[in-house]
Amino acid sequence: MMKILELVHYGRISDSGFAEILVDIHIEESGEIIKNLNAFIDTGASNTSIKESLISNLIEIKDFEKTKMGSASNIFESVQVPIGVRLPMTSENSFISLKMRTVNMPNMKYDLIIGNDILNMCEFIYNGLSKTFFLKLYQTDTHINVKIIQS
Repeated sequence: MMKILELVHYGRISDSGFAEILVDIHIEESGEIIKNLNAFIDTGASNTSIKESLISNLIEIKDFEKTKMGSASNIFESVQVPIGVRLPMTSENSFISLKMRTVNMPNMKYDLIIGNDILNMCEFIYNGLSKTFFLKLYQTDTHINVKIIQS
């Protein structure tokens, strides 16, 4: 029998209209954990992305193959790096393993963009009238690759 665990996070919509959350990341190559990064949920983004400047001193970006990536505003070079993301409603040492895209946009206000690779595992409700949102993650033993990091 499969066990289902519902993990829920409630948040407020920012004045700019974004569903903002704080996340932690685990850089698999170096073992480094970075806490309390500013992220926003972007339902139009295919992949979760991280600001390249945050990890460039922890990972040899040049070791990864660069590909062209497009955003709503421009096209830029990007690499995929193995990084785990901890959402606010998950336990302290649980990270969702991803191949995250780097973003080299110096004016980007946020550290991470949460894309559909994570949102496809969740229920996301955006309530513009009350300026709130909730994100519900359904975790099963077959649904999500969650890595437990030993601290």
